[in-house]
Amino acid sequence: MPQDIQQRLDNMEREIADLKKNQTITRDLSFEQQDSMREIINDKIAESTWNNFFYASDFVPFTLIVTSNTEGNEKLRDTTGNKFLTVDKPTKLRVAFYFGNTGLGAGCTAYVTTCHVRTVSGTAPILGNGAEFVGLKIVNNKIFLCSYVDANKTETLVDINKTIVLDETILLEIQFFPRERADFYINNVYVGSITGNLPSNNNPIIYFPLFVSLLRTDALNHNVNIDYYEFIQDRN
Repeated sequence: MPQDIQQRLDNMEREIADLKKNQTITRDLSFEQQDSMREIINDKIAESTWNNFFYASDFVPFTLIVTSNTEGNEKLRDTTGNKFLTVDKPTKLRVAFYFGNTGLGAGCTAYVTTCHVRTVSGTAPILGNGAEFVGLKIVNNKIFLCSYVDANKTETLVDINKTIVLDETILLEIQFFPRERADFYINNVYVGSITGNLPSNNNPIIYFPLFVSLLRTDALNHNVNIDYYEFIQDRN
């Protein structure tokens, strides 16, 4: 513990001991004592966050548009292998997204994924190049939970009986527990878990905290918009 914080804790303990000795302690602390306690607690929270977690967030990071029959993707990436991020650590992603008015999620296939790694360079197609990930798959407006491991050539899909509707922003949260499961929440409601085909390669060439893929299946242009994202991973 940093020396200045330890000193403040020691001072607080002595002050409380004096109050008890004089039988003047009450349920209500003075403003000075409350401020001191808040400062100590806030310092410890900031220290814990700084030392124990990797955290990233942004508003309006990108819009993905496809105007041909070629798959498009956008991503946030760490190209240092497992130096900073790894699928061996508990991870959370929260991301808000919506489809453009042209067909919404119909006439296209989209993925919104995290804990997404690649064993070789290159990012297309999404189901290839040594890819492993968990996320959502949207096919013609229908939403599935999904996981994929290219080495197995197997995609796990879970139908949650939900579709994309007009003017709806999807708030997706994924809580990833290494080699155990991924829990999914949509609009703050738990919708299911996946336990099969979870990412397990802890030494990839590239790690993507957020990877979005879009491929149209009709002749129309399509787009998916990411409003914001938050990503956090345990460092321990």
